[in-house]
Amino acid sequence: VFSNHCWCSEEFVCEDGTEGECAPGVICISEWVIGSSARGCGSPEQDLMPVDCTAQGDEAAQCVFSNHCWCSEGFLCEDGTEGECAAGVICVPDWAVGSSPQSCGAPNQGLEPIDCTAQGDAAALCVFSNHCLCSEGFVCEDTAERGECTPGVQCAPAP
Repeated sequence: VFSNHCWCSEEFVCEDGTEGECAPGVICISEWVIGSSARGCGSPEQDLMPVDCTAQGDEAAQCVFSNHCWCSEGFLCEDGTEGECAAGVICVPDWAVGSSPQSCGAPNQGLEPIDCTAQGDAAALCVFSNHCLCSEGFVCEDTAERGECTPGVQCAPAP
């Protein structure tokens, strides 16, 4: 379509699970394969939303059992795990683990990554790859104070 994206015919879907018109760069695959490719890993038949294991540059990533990513050398699961990831978790360069709001706490700083957004603070930030910064309406879980939390502490809804 318009020389920049695919339109999938009957019995085919976009590799990210959408039907019909695909986003640029997304190809059509057979409906029965959906959720089993590295670019669309997570079978809806297993109540999973497909994720792109390769989104952060791991072109050698694989989809295992149609439900989780396996990261190649130089990449880790965004939660800091090596090799096989939990369902819905993508591969990121090993240097980037711990630097996003969904994975805050760099292992090279002796920290275990946490998800600053886990309790609903979609606007939370990860500061210096080691602690969460909560947005308006959210506080640090341990102190109930707004602002920057200590490493390992998530943002929670304000009381």
